[in-house]
Amino acid sequence: MTDGWSRAFKIARRVAQDVSRHHISMIAAALAYSATLALFPTMIAAISTYGLFLSPQTAANDIESISRVLPAPVAEIISAQITDLAQASSSGLTMGAIVSIAVALWTASSGVRALMRGINIAYGVRETRRYATVRLISYGVTIALVVGATVVMAITTVIPPLLNALDVSRGARTVIGLLRWPLMIVVILFGLGAIYRWAPAKTPIRSKVISPGALVGTVGLVVITQAFSAYVGRIGSLNQTYGALGGVIGLMLWFFLAGFVILIGAEVNDALLNPRYSSDDIDDRKFL
Repeated sequence: MTDGWSRAFKIARRVAQDVSRHHISMIAAALAYSATLALFPTMIAAISTYGLFLSPQTAANDIESISRVLPAPVAEIISAQITDLAQASSSGLTMGAIVSIAVALWTASSGVRALMRGINIAYGVRETRRYATVRLISYGVTIALVVGATVVMAITTVIPPLLNALDVSRGARTVIGLLRWPLMIVVILFGLGAIYRWAPAKTPIRSKVISPGALVGTVGLVVITQAFSAYVGRIGSLNQTYGALGGVIGLMLWFFLAGFVILIGAEVNDALLNPRYSSDDIDDRKFL
């Protein structure tokens, strides 16, 4: 038991040292900026893709229902933008929709590239891949994120009417309906695991998709989202401090916290899974 606590303390100290030496807070701030710029293009791509099968208004309603689990300032901005997008979008595979999706993916992939650079730093590796390779990977990750969001939205849309059609009891319908949210957590878990595994230039060779860092990142995202929502709801509105910019500040602050947690997950993977370092090797590591 003592050895277990000693090893856990050493790992925690190693992660804390890496967070400080890699300037993770500064990288998270850069990620927040990139994510803010990439958010709306990603929403355009998701609504346009989902709109190929259902109406844009239906897609907007589904995204808005999912956004309610986010902190109030974040949900308000997303809801307002979704309404505008739904009114301007048209269903069907038109040339305009194709161009919009392509432009949105290109812009959103820039945010993914920023995340890839951050994970490279967390893993202590330099980018050695060609620009075209990095771009293709960033496109792949972006498309995977859009597809994952589309699948989640489709499930949240299909489950309620399917339960009604099957004449399922109210209690069972409530339980099954609540399972949609654990499903979202599972999607986040696998999404983070895939990003930690395939996005960086190099990765710990023992790293698998469901890695310790993915678990830490998923739990961290849930915790910071709930904590930030409680802070905004109980302590005070950001609009009282920042005025009309309160929503934007709240959005960027949440992105900062989310980026920080995701990068900590990468640091946890590096500390636990990197075979180059033993549990006693803390001070001899080289950093970028």
